[in-house]
Amino acid sequence: MSFSHRDARTFRWAALDIVAMAMFEELPPARFPTDFPEIIDAGGLGKGKPLGGFGGDSALDREGHRAAVRRNPVILVHGNGGSSQHATWGMETLRDRLKGAGYRDCEIWALDYLGRGNTSASLPNPISENVDDLRHFVDQVRAYLGVDKVDIIGHSLGASLGRGYLTGLQSNGTFDPAQRRFDAVGTLIVLGAANYGLGKTAPGEFRTGSPVEAGLHKVDDVVDDTPYGSTTPPPPLNEVTALDNNAITYGAFLATGDFCEKQLEGTGRLSGADVNRAFDFEGEPLKRHELLIKDEGVFQAMLPLLNQKR
Repeated sequence: MSFSHRDARTFRWAALDIVAMAMFEELPPARFPTDFPEIIDAGGLGKGKPLGGFGGDSALDREGHRAAVRRNPVILVHGNGGSSQHATWGMETLRDRLKGAGYRDCEIWALDYLGRGNTSASLPNPISENVDDLRHFVDQVRAYLGVDKVDIIGHSLGASLGRGYLTGLQSNGTFDPAQRRFDAVGTLIVLGAANYGLGKTAPGEFRTGSPVEAGLHKVDDVVDDTPYGSTTPPPPLNEVTALDNNAITYGAFLATGDFCEKQLEGTGRLSGADVNRAFDFEGEPLKRHELLIKDEGVFQAMLPLLNQKR
């Protein structure tokens, strides 16, 4: 792959593009059921403010939701510099596609982990700064709905947060086995992710080989990018370890030449996943990155992976 002078710079320069696109976005109000508990942002740009987002059916209370849920609820996690309802980087297109595929409002949830009024990119350590928010949110959704498992779809930084939720990442950058959530997730789908960082010159947690990036690949000293995943993933990324027991379905989808792939080619793939698939979109790197959450073909490719493990 060839790089222009600008593309060869660190992730910090590319992040400025997202900041510029997001900083003037006026966020709509959060939309949750009236009896869903308010969750206060624990870290990062939105610290101390209520978490925003959307989810559930406004016509139902907790008991109504519990009676209506038929599938694993889906948690949608946006990327850096965005929000769940952001015009460019939001998750409402995915929500609408899920509803078109038969999902109910009570089964679709999303959060704004950057806090109300914040749409700037979080640097340099946004995974550890925001992982508590995802953990609290998902745990509250599970408790509210009375379900054991959810499916998570994470875009860009949201993919890393989903992996941090599974592996017990803490706000101080360490990993706590007591906070792992492998039993809480049936499917994890990562879209346009930086699964292997964004190169050796990227800042903070985006640096390939940083303690957090490296820690996301290891559980109890076993190197496994898809822990408790498939025992027979297809080649060529068919990593299998002693941890794998088919408890979690993994899918990784990337756009060639997109925002993350320009920094480190192949970082959107995930060794050991049930599905690894690249899409060839046209347009600038950020547009290709956006299409991963907007394109019908991507959605149809990920849909069969959902609701497999109950």
